Amino acid sequence: MKKLLFISVLIATAHNVLAKNILPYKKYQISITNLIDTAAYPIANISSINLPFYYNKPINTFLADLTNSYPGYILSSIYANDNLRMGTRVNVYYSNHMGFVLIVKNFQYMNPFSLTGNFDVNLFRQENINKIELRNIGDCIHGCN
Repeated sequence: MKKLLFISVLIATAHNVLAKNILPYKKYQISITNLIDTAAYPIANISSINLPFYYNKPINTFLADLTNSYPGYILSSIYANDNLRMGTRVNVYYSNHMGFVLIVKNFQYMNPFSLTGNFDVNLFRQENINKIELRNIGDCIHGCN
């Protein structure tokens, strides 16, 4: 009985710590159920994705296909070019230090300029991808020329 109580308290504590401190919903816009063991995804499998296929397609299309094949990614907030304050990139990464950088250059839905760096992720996800970089532990595997 004590063991069951201990496990219940441990699970509740871990859930609260992860949900409130490590992955705040507003910043990453994911739910705690997206946390899965992505260490099982070898870079060989991820790098076999036909990334140019997604060029000129909405970010949502890429993310939907990624969810079907390799779930468990974390979507970062949009980040901007320092000089222009133009939000053009978002990171899609996994807990095993693998991930994608999705780059948009032509905007139809979102205003890409912001002095404060606040961008609408939902509108950004509708934009068409111009380029995708694949990175593994900081090293560029594809698209970083």
